[in-house]
Amino acid sequence: MAKTPNNPVTELAGGLFEQIRLAGLGALATVQRESTRVLTALIEEGQSIEARFKNKSAMPPVKPQASAQDVAKLEQIFEDRVARILKQQKVPTKRDLQTLSAQMEVLQQTLDRLTKQRQHR
Repeated sequence: MAKTPNNPVTELAGGLFEQIRLAGLGALATVQRESTRVLTALIEEGQSIEARFKNKSAMPPVKPQASAQDVAKLEQIFEDRVARILKQQKVPTKRDLQTLSAQMEVLQQTLDRLTKQRQHR
């Protein structure tokens, strides 16, 4: 079987897909590396809040039995603060990672298809 000349468009697309795939892997590695920094920032924020309450005696008295509404409010405050810190640290959300993963899957399938096409020439 005679080998057909390489198609520059296919070569460019394959190289581009490979770069994007590697960038995606790099993004995942960055998230893993940054998670320690984010955890440290969350701990420091918690210590800061705790110190403010202790220093000013501003912490409201704890009720022996908090209502479900009180618990829900505290949970929401906590979730909002964690979300704010994660956003400040530019940590991708679960949705961001799911989108990136789906895009990487499509790119990998395209790269596999182009590689297979190239091998059959």
